[in-house]
Amino acid sequence: MSNTRNLADLLDTSGDIKSAALDNVAPTTSASDLTSGTLAGARIADDTITTAKVADGQITAAKVAADVATQAEIDAKLNLSGGTLTGDINITSTDDTSSAGPIMCLYRNSASPDDGDYLGQIKFQGESDTGVTRLFAKITAKTSDVSNGTEDGLIETAVKVNGSNVIVSRQTGSALKLINGVNLEVDGSVTATGYTGSGANLTSLPAAQLTGTLPAISGAALTGIDAATVSTTAPGSPSEGDFWFNSTSGVKLMYTWNGTSWNKLSNTPFSATGGTITTDGAYKVHTFTSSGTFTTTEDGTIDVFLVGGGGCGGVDIGGGGGAGGVITSTSLALSAGAHSIVVGAGAPSHSGNEGGSNAHAKGTNSTGFSLTALAGGAGGQENTPYRDGDSGGSGGGAGYATETGGAGTSGQGYAGGDSTSGNCGGGGGQSEAGTDGVRPGGVTSGVGGDGGDGIQNTWSGTHYYAGGGGGTSYQGLIAGDGGAGGGGGAGAAGTGGTGDTGTGGVGRNAGSNGASHVGGNGGANTGGGGGGGSEGNGSNTTTGGAGGSGIVIVRYLP
Repeated sequence: MSNTRNLADLLDTSGDIKSAALDNVAPTTSASDLTSGTLAGARIADDTITTAKVADGQITAAKVAADVATQAEIDAKLNLSGGTLTGDINITSTDDTSSAGPIMCLYRNSASPDDGDYLGQIKFQGESDTGVTRLFAKITAKTSDVSNGTEDGLIETAVKVNGSNVIVSRQTGSALKLINGVNLEVDGSVTATGYTGSGANLTSLPAAQLTGTLPAISGAALTGIDAATVSTTAPGSPSEGDFWFNSTSGVKLMYTWNGTSWNKLSNTPFSATGGTITTDGAYKVHTFTSSGTFTTTEDGTIDVFLVGGGGCGGVDIGGGGGAGGVITSTSLALSAGAHSIVVGAGAPSHSGNEGGSNAHAKGTNSTGFSLTALAGGAGGQENTPYRDGDSGGSGGGAGYATETGGAGTSGQGYAGGDSTSGNCGGGGGQSEAGTDGVRPGGVTSGVGGDGGDGIQNTWSGTHYYAGGGGGTSYQGLIAGDGGAGGGGGAGAAGTGGTGDTGTGGVGRNAGSNGASHVGGNGGANTGGGGGGGSEGNGSNTTTGGAGGSGIVIVRYLP
């Protein structure tokens, strides 16, 4: 059989080499065996050429190395018009200059180019787990603007998402856009010269990494941020760290809630006028021993101590007067302005003969900053219907016979002591009740009750306030002492002659000692109760001691 074949015998109607035509053709490795129109040595290195559309149907050159063709130079070009290539394609350039290469060119030779034309597409296909061919990803180039001189193009990428092809990115000359809900994940740093957009989906931003100057924003659309409440009154039920802007005309200040009170956020120190001004460590202290005005131009927080006026002692076998009520209020929010301070007066002393009446004379209340410290109750006496002690900030002690002490006010003071067989009770103090009068068995006279002790306050010095007055004893042998806090001592001496008078209680101003028939006065500006007067016994004049005036003390951190 001849090894020489005509080229027409080797090609089918499509230009492909018939594999059957090469059967029994001896191998050759010589390129010279390939001649125009004939295949002189025919079969090349045991590899069968199965498809070729080259140079109008003619194979013009081939280079064969070993058993595998590594390069084809077919008219220096490979023109494919449809068809399929199976296997890998390697494109190699040996150019050692700076020119680009190798180059793959996808050229859309359109007779009527237009905006939005597809220029080319690379598809990546595979199979599903059932063997069905699927398109898993593709890269597409398009025209955006085909106007000569101002042309624009773009590239889109698409991937299979849950069974459907979705465009996930679009790159133009001005931006790289991630679209259709695609997120950007970066394992590293992102550097940008600017940001635009709503920012609605910016989450989990690390505050420590946000540096530089932020642009001015209204904040109207910010969520998840504790905004300040803007109002003329403080918000109800605040949580620690909440903000409140006081929009009251003339105030206009920001506050924060520290868990117990609203604190002003301001560089302007809080200051005020009114009363006698001293210092106590870091605090500035204003002491009002008489009524006045506390004025500040700033909102602030203050501590307040108020004591009402003390009650007077009873006339003629009288109980001790009750101390004025006491209120201590700390971290009190105060608005700027003038605030009236009223210092309560002590009840005046009363005198009379046996059976004289003081009609339960009380002092007056101390007030300030919407707080009221009540006046102390008066001590009871021999004359009815005033034998029981009177109620008040602290209650008055019971008078002659066996009677009941007056009640104190919860949170401000205690009750007065009861009387026993004419031995009168002491007035109540801020920290304890007055003691009861007693008459031991087998004796004609007993012991008057002591006044209850008051409270110690150190804001303007180490002082006691609001002690109860002492109660007297029948026949005047042993009279009660005034309570610590300025309570007056009871008077003594009656039918049995001169007895031991009561001692006035210590305080800012100590209460007076009792004297014959006369109860001691409560200390000024202590709210101490007056001491009870002893038995008049006919023509003798007896006097119940006056209550001490009150006091108001304000302190704050400037």
